[in-house]
Amino acid sequence: MPRGFGGIFSLQLKTQTYAELFMKSLHYWKNATSLGGVESLIDHRHRWDTTVHPGLLRLSCGLEDSEDLLKDILQAVKRVHSLTKKEDA
Repeated sequence: MPRGFGGIFSLQLKTQTYAELFMKSLHYWKNATSLGGVESLIDHRHRWDTTVHPGLLRLSCGLEDSEDLLKDILQAVKRVHSLTKKEDA
């Protein structure tokens, strides 16, 4: 992240299936329930709390190159989007 600061943000995908595919498509982000470390982490809250939307993902940016993290997220979004196009056809 710019000036060395990390960040935490959430994404909410339409379904649990999309959330799981998104997570599996990432290369730099590690699955974890604790956020805020030096490595980039992702948490699928619904696994632990079924009152949370099944498509909600929380991401915590680590110290990896921000361009690499962004590219990783974009390729995962494209992969999920390609699945939604197939389902709509």
